[in-house]
Amino acid sequence: MFWDSVLDPLRSLLSYNPTSWAIASLVAAAFSSLVITGTKDDARQFLFVTVAIFVPLCLAFYLP
Repeated sequence: MFWDSVLDPLRSLLSYNPTSWAIASLVAAAFSSLVITGTKDDARQFLFVTVAIFVPLCLAFYLP
């Protein structure tokens, strides 16, 4: 499947460690949120966008 070809190299890069995966997801979500929301001072919007990106990235670790 497509997702296996994408996620397997990432999983092996992070050594199948859920903690490493969560940290990498958090960093990617925070960086993406900064790009999407810009440098606005709206902390609530930044938090919502970060969570909206973090949850699918973190759950992608558990996809078959």
